[in-house]
Amino acid sequence: MKPLFRILGISIILAALLALGLFFFNAETKNAAPKVTTPENWYDDLIFEDKSFVFEFVRAMGYSYSGGADTGECVQTARRIKDGDIHSWYAEWLKTADRLYGFAQKLEKEGNVVSAREAYFRASNYYRVAGFYMHAEANRPESLTSWQKSRESFLKAISTLPNIEPIKIPYENTTLPGYFITTPNPLNSAKSPPLLIVHTGFDGTGEELYFEIGLACIKRGYNCLIFEGPGQGEVIRIQKLPYRYDWEKVVTPVVDYALKRPDVDKDNIALMGISMGGYFAPRAAAFDKRIKACIANGGVFDVTENMLKAFPAQFKELMNTDPEKFNAIMEKEMQQDTTTKWFFENGMWTFDAKSAAELLLKMEKYSLKDVAKNINCNMLVIDSEDDMFFKGQPKKLFDELTCPKDYVLFTREETAQAHCQVGATAVSNEIIFNWLDKVFLDSFDTETQRRLEQVVETNLAECQGVKDIPGVVIGIWVPGRGRWVKAVGKSDIAKAEDIKLNDKFRIGSNTKTFVVTVLLQLADEGKLSLDDTLDKFSLGLGMPYENKITLRQLCNMTSGIPEFGENKELDETFYVKNPLKKWTPEEIVKAALVNPSTFSPGEGWYYTNTGYILLGMIIEKISGNKIEDEVQKRILDPMNLTSTSFPVSFAGMPCPYAHGYELDDNKNWQDVTVYSPSLLWSAGAMISDMYDMKAWVKAYTTGTTNSKATQKERLTWVDTHKGKNLTFGLGIGNTNGWLGYTGGTRGFNTAAYYLPSKDATIIVFINTTDYSKDNVSVANKIVHDLTQILFPDHVAW
Repeated sequence: MKPLFRILGISIILAALLALGLFFFNAETKNAAPKVTTPENWYDDLIFEDKSFVFEFVRAMGYSYSGGADTGECVQTARRIKDGDIHSWYAEWLKTADRLYGFAQKLEKEGNVVSAREAYFRASNYYRVAGFYMHAEANRPESLTSWQKSRESFLKAISTLPNIEPIKIPYENTTLPGYFITTPNPLNSAKSPPLLIVHTGFDGTGEELYFEIGLACIKRGYNCLIFEGPGQGEVIRIQKLPYRYDWEKVVTPVVDYALKRPDVDKDNIALMGISMGGYFAPRAAAFDKRIKACIANGGVFDVTENMLKAFPAQFKELMNTDPEKFNAIMEKEMQQDTTTKWFFENGMWTFDAKSAAELLLKMEKYSLKDVAKNINCNMLVIDSEDDMFFKGQPKKLFDELTCPKDYVLFTREETAQAHCQVGATAVSNEIIFNWLDKVFLDSFDTETQRRLEQVVETNLAECQGVKDIPGVVIGIWVPGRGRWVKAVGKSDIAKAEDIKLNDKFRIGSNTKTFVVTVLLQLADEGKLSLDDTLDKFSLGLGMPYENKITLRQLCNMTSGIPEFGENKELDETFYVKNPLKKWTPEEIVKAALVNPSTFSPGEGWYYTNTGYILLGMIIEKISGNKIEDEVQKRILDPMNLTSTSFPVSFAGMPCPYAHGYELDDNKNWQDVTVYSPSLLWSAGAMISDMYDMKAWVKAYTTGTTNSKATQKERLTWVDTHKGKNLTFGLGIGNTNGWLGYTGGTRGFNTAAYYLPSKDATIIVFINTTDYSKDNVSVANKIVHDLTQILFPDHVAW
């Protein structure tokens, strides 16, 4: 007998699976169709021919982004597996997980807490993967064993993390398991962070959700409550409670629990359902009005609609008229196709069905037909371009909604086309949290937002070239009043790519704020004094006034040392002849000394980058380490500024990034992104994004990074003679109460300022160095215009 899929000419079961929001690419396995020779998707034929194996491999490896896997471990394990053999799959993933678990135990005994934690996290994911296909009744002991080891590994990993708490949620006559995750960096410091409640779908676990969404919550200022409901994780394995269609009766007790916690803001609760959770979450939101926002990834209007449409009428009738015949046909399909086998084995277990027919009949209740109209919270419905057997479900749900709603389609271009954006965790979370930010953070009134928009449009128009415009990323945070984040323009003109909120920029002289902080910490440790003169450090540069110029004067620009950028030969080399040339600090300083001192030390103010090259050399001499390593160790690691880096030789930029542009003589934009950072070095080589700079500018301006004594020195102001609204401290500017810095380098202009009196932050990143018509850097001009609207008594610049 030919396989049913071929008789009907359509992949029926996979249509069913993807209507459920399950994790598959294509129903055609190696037994049903020849191998694709020209892959349409980036993941086609990756290691395996069995499409189910391909997907689960990508799913496992995709968590490398969030610490749940390592690429080499995944690839090596996959290569040992016999294609399409679920027992080989179990054995090899278990072998890798066991090895890693043993290694973690060894590290733990040796007191290496961080490394042990990371190994336990990966082992937890690999144990989950091992048991993925072990859901048939005969294999269930293996499923239970691998799940228990996955849970145990995860608990060991989080045992040293005080912000992740295992919880038990009262539910009917029992409890539901979960985790409450607290962020150290609240989105809005004026109140408790928003809470995102997350549950999975047909086959996931709570531990997996940490890698998928929990860690992203921590980074972005959200608290997160992960839970498992009936049919999922521990609840089906230990408590033996199957799925239920009325999911509101599951979520309501979860919200009840959350609201009893002191760290939950009752007005800012979101619910997210993943995979088949794209049905469950909207269902719950229709009944529980305490939910302010709901995300369905991907959206499911009716669980069985697509599947039942795919069945010929006579075959569909068999479920009711002759279920034994229906089951017999499906049993044969299960023996020939990994996807079909897994779906029915997992489904019959988790839905408490005795047969394939009974499973499908039970699933018919899972519909939002009479429910969607009752949802009144903010809704985000997510679709994926190549989740092809899920056709129409997310859009149908979206069209049925009458509440505030948004629809997002993830595409091949983004590499996020697979169901639930598997393998593209970063891309997925960027879009999801950008939407959540807009929902939860206080917004300025409509008229204020309109005026802020006009500021951006006007300033970009003033610096545009013949075609297109550069891009700008802006963030404004004013606790108690509002928040406004904006990304406008292009990050890559050649590819017509829009700029994104998390794009990285070269931050230029904002680097100086990090360098001065390291210097102040060395002063706090008694390793140097701000009044030490240059001759103490024996740099061997033949500096004029070596016995008079102090570290303090280098920091606050009162040393009189000439600017290296004024050396015409150096300038021409960097901008024209050889932008990739690798410079040494000694070369840079000697190039500056070709010109005479601007004034005697302490007798004026003159902005010079040369002084900060000298500070970098001094820090390296005193610490015995590279300046970039000192910044990493002392600042970036402790503050978890993972999007910030200090390149020394690499001329490119870490992804995602905005390209930098300058106007050529014909007023066309010239891409100048790539050049050696060695010339800028400790005066301006660093790279960061808006969110890291938001955390950083408040930290160093308020002195959380060094002692009160050295912070007082940092905030001792000198007159710049550049107007009444600009004074300068130790690597910090003060413009009418706004503390911070501006950075300008080839192709990039950044400004990051904090107003202590209002706890307000403004970040402006633009990917051009061209000046506005007033001969003011564009970033500073935008800061001026924004503050004029928001703080007329504290207008910057």
